[in-house]
This record gives sequence, structure tokens and C-alpha cells, in this order.
Amino acid sequence: MPERSERPVADRPHQVLALAHRGVVEGFYGPPWSHQDRLDHLRFSAEHGLNSYVYAPKDDPYHRALWREPYPDDRLALLAELAEEAERNGVRFVYGIAPGLTMRLDDPADQEVLHRKAAQLWDAGVRHFALLFDDLPAELTADRLPLERPTEWLGARHGAVCRAFAEGFLAPRGVHEPLPMVPTDYAGTQVSAYRTGLATTLPETSPVWWTGSDIVVGSVSEPEVTAAAAAFDRPLLLWDNFPVNDFDPSRAFLGPLVGRSSGAAHGLVGLHANPMASAVASRLALATVAEYAWNPDGYDPDAAAERALAAVAGPDADALRPLVRACSTWPPDVAGDEELTALAERMLGPDRAAAHAATLRWRERMAALAQMPPGQGRLAEELRPWSHAGAAMGAAGCAAADLLLATLGRVPGDARRPLEARARDALDRAERHYPNVLRGLVPPLVRALLPAAGDDPVTDEPWALLVTGRRPTAGEEQIEALLHRHGLRVRRAPDGCGDPRLVVVLPGAGPDEVAAAAALPHPLLAAAHPVTAGLAVRTGVVHRETAVTIVAPDHALADGRSGRVVVHEGPAMARWTEPGPDAVVVAVAEEEHRPVLVHHPQGARLTDGGTAPADRVTTYLGPDGLAPWLTAPAGLALVDAAVAFLLGGAAVR
Repeated sequence: MPERSERPVADRPHQVLALAHRGVVEGFYGPPWSHQDRLDHLRFSAEHGLNSYVYAPKDDPYHRALWREPYPDDRLALLAELAEEAERNGVRFVYGIAPGLTMRLDDPADQEVLHRKAAQLWDAGVRHFALLFDDLPAELTADRLPLERPTEWLGARHGAVCRAFAEGFLAPRGVHEPLPMVPTDYAGTQVSAYRTGLATTLPETSPVWWTGSDIVVGSVSEPEVTAAAAAFDRPLLLWDNFPVNDFDPSRAFLGPLVGRSSGAAHGLVGLHANPMASAVASRLALATVAEYAWNPDGYDPDAAAERALAAVAGPDADALRPLVRACSTWPPDVAGDEELTALAERMLGPDRAAAHAATLRWRERMAALAQMPPGQGRLAEELRPWSHAGAAMGAAGCAAADLLLATLGRVPGDARRPLEARARDALDRAERHYPNVLRGLVPPLVRALLPAAGDDPVTDEPWALLVTGRRPTAGEEQIEALLHRHGLRVRRAPDGCGDPRLVVVLPGAGPDEVAAAAALPHPLLAAAHPVTAGLAVRTGVVHRETAVTIVAPDHALADGRSGRVVVHEGPAMARWTEPGPDAVVVAVAEEEHRPVLVHHPQGARLTDGGTAPADRVTTYLGPDGLAPWLTAPAGLALVDAAVAFLLGGAAVR
């Protein structure tokens, strides 16, 4: 199949080390691309020098959950059209099959089922295949593994399935190209029992997809590639989880590929980027991936990003530039772009002249975001929710700058109050948007400039002890408002003393504070740190959760609800726990069925060896808590019911 690329000849060096496999793997969770998105992407690939597209959307049931079932005629016709369009554009269309959830790995009959499924696709015109064994829950495979060296056996069987497919299905059809595969152990650089077993059976030429030192990474280095290739003893393809956002759909990653050294590319046979569900917006990043994969030695992220914006946004490039810049941060755990982060630090620093200059520059950036003109093209339409959120966050950033400039000018307190009120109002408006634009950077700065939240006045009224940081987040502010609705004043550890009606542990708390709070003989609501509080053996978060499932509808914590309850306005993290032996599980995560709303009654055995001195409740709340951009009405009602239950009263409506 001839390879086409219409990238400008002037952009190409005289000598390049282009990766042999340069492409995209549609391998994310959540709503997959539309058929038109895929057709358009194949044409985009040809224009930008990408030579392969791997079809592996997790939410196509016939790819994964229903891999045994043949495609209905209408869906098969769409795949046939994709294969034809790919060939027309000089792009390799690779169909990925993921049989690992239910395949009996040592049963020849299941191998035949796999071959029959592939034969249907072959007859439709698909000529390139891959086998995927990623993201298999341990409980689904544990009962199928031998007692002796089970992990090594699993790797060996996965390799054997690949070998049987290559020799029993592809070779008889005249296909002798290496069969790529995704192992279950696909991240990290170390030797493992699984990888050792895989190497004993996987064909020597089969490339293995690998995600780097972790699943989502900021960088990939040459030593990491070398170590991983040695651990697998096979050629490596980088499954680059960039710019994918299925782990946090509120984010849009619009910047260039960074952190991928040219040395790393020299040790790979190819790279496939995993995109976002927003197909057009993904092209901003994918165009830079294409430049890197074409010429790793000459790749310049900033120059590539500018070319990508011009190519993808067209006449909307200038209008969208402030938003794209604000959403160009990578890796995902970085709060904001480099310049804004540095400006925020100087704005709050002791040097007044530097703070003043930084504030003026900050305001310039925020104003550009707040005043973005609406674009007209497909990219602008796809990014509209982020544009609205960015404009609101830009307005909050401008209000913060005005407040700081007044402070630096030593404006009297009376004159500051309207500016504080404006900043507070702008922040409240910005934090109602589910799409996340600079949420990790602007709100903390605004809150740092506003008067610090303090304890409510000491009175004889009932009160709650909040175990948290001194300056609350948006989600913690909502918890405080909920407590006020229950008639509770609020005090904060370690200043709170006396006899609280309720103790609430929030994410900002330190371990010593949590341990001290857990020892108090008062009802406790753990919105974070359940292990430290003795309420869980282990804890974690599940991603992309919008709902929980009530499994104990008669319990007061269920608030009269049963079955599926939507707790988030959009996909988000939900905290799960592995609770103590006497705990009552009231709700579980919808997808993974792990406990997310749990009651430890007074006297229940706790995971730290003690017993509960009073009722304890852990909730589904993730890092953002009851944040206004996230919380659905039923989610607020469940937390409200938990407070009411611990207080021995009724929920406040």
C-alpha cells in the first residue's frame, strides 16, 4: 500500500528518522468518535503524514464486551467504508479485537471463535489486525488461572493466542506482517512474571504496545524505552495516552506533545496517540504528534503547536488562541501554563514592584481569555463549552488582578470591599462550569486574595468541627454551607475545642489532624482520608462516574432512594473504600461496584484495630467534594442525608 503525505515539503528535513508506525489509536473510554469523525480523521492523517489508524474504542461492544458476536450488517458496512477510505488515503486501518474479558485462553474452541470474528471483518475488507488484552479486572481472570505461577501463565497464554492468530488466521491469508498486541501489563519498565511468560510464546516479531513508565506520563525517555524493550524482549510501540481525557472529561488538552525525547523515538518502532472524544479538538495535539513521529530529532513543540493551530482552526486561530494556550498544559497534574503559574507566584510574593508588573501581565492574559470572540468553524463549535468556561474564569482572573492592584496601591478597606465582592461573585460564576479551564490556578489565587475563611463566632449554638486546610476549596465551601443549613456553626481544627455535634474530615486535612479527629467520641463524616480515619483498609477513585447504585435502600443514608442515583453533572472521580468487617455498604460505584457510601455504626470494628466511638460515614466524594461545577441535586441530597443521619435528624431540603 503506498504511503501518502501532503505535509509541506519545506517542513521536511533532508534526512529524517520517521517512525515506521505513526498514527492514532482510538482506544479511549466513553462516547466513541462518530463515523464521520473517523472518515475525516483518515483524511487528516494523510495530510499530516500519519500512516496508521487503530480502531479500538472501548465502548464499541463488538470490539470488547461482545467480541464473540458478529457485527450487524449496518455496523459492518461502516467498518468496510473505513477500511476503503483508509486505503484510498494511504493509511493502514488496523482493527483491534479485545477478547480478554471472557476468552477461555486455553480452549481451542474460543480461538476458533476469535478467528471467525476476524473472518467477518476480513470479508468486509479489513486487512490489518491487533489483539488487545489491556484493562482486565483481576476478579475476572483469577478463577481461570492456575495456582502455580498464575501471572506468568497468563502472559504465556496471551502470547499463545497471538501466535495462533498469526499462524492460523493471518498466514493462510497471505499476511506475514508482525501482529501487534497490547499486554495486560502494559505500563512500567520492570521485568515481571507476566512479561516473562509473554516472551515465551509471543511471535518474536510482534510489537508490543506500551504506555511508558505509567499509564499517563509527562515524559518518555530513552532509558525507559530501553528498559521496557528488554523487559518484554520484543519491539515496542508507544501507546501514548495523549491527549486523551477519558480520565477527566472536564479537561481539554489542546497543546503540543512534550516530553518525548528524540532518543526515546530511536528505541521505538512506532507511536500511536490516544485522542480525546472531541475528534476535531484532538487534531491540535495530533498534528504535533505527527511532526514528532515524522522527525523526532528536529521536533520543536512550540513551532509545531503554532502550525497545528493554523491548520486546524483556520480563520478561527486568533479567536481561539487564548483558550488553546490556557488548555495546553501537560501532564494533566500540572495546574496551569508556565507563564501564569510564575505570574501567580510573583503576584503573591514580597516584592511589590515585581508583584505589580506580574499582576498587569496576568490581567492582560485573563482579559484575552474573558473577551474571546466566538469562532465559527467546527473546532470552535466543539470547544464552545470550554470557551464559555474560559471566559468566566478569565473574568474571575481579571477581578482578582483588580483586587490585588488595589491592595498594592494601599486602597483603604472600605474601598476594597466592592472589589472583594466582585471577585467573589466572578469566582462563583466561573466555578459553575463543568469544563475545566485553569481551575487549578485561578480559583486558588482568588481565594488567596479574599479574606481568609475563619471560624464562626463562638456561641452556645451547636457546631461542627471541620478538619481541613485553613483556606477551603469550592467543594469544601459547599460542605460548610450545608452545615449552616442544618443550624451548625463551623470551627476548624486544630482551633476547634469543646463538644462538637459532628466532625467532618475534608481533603485539606493533614494525617495527624485526621487521626486526632477519628479518636473523638463524636459522629464523623469522612469526605476524605478514610484509611487514616480507620474506616478503610484501602481506598481509591474510579473515573468517569456520574452515578452510584443504592444497594441498601432501607438505610437512612439512602435518603429513600434505590437503584441508580446520578450524583455528578458529568463524568468525575468517585472515592471507593474497602471498609471494616462490621460496616454497612449503602451504595457502590455504578461501573466497578466498589463501596462508595458506607456506615460504620457505633461499636463497629475499624480497620485500625479499634472500634467506632460513634457513628462514622464515608462518602463517594472525590477530590473536588461538593464542587458547584460537579454536584448533581441527588448527590447533594445524599451528602445532606448523611449529615442529617449523623445528627440524628432529617435531611434539610
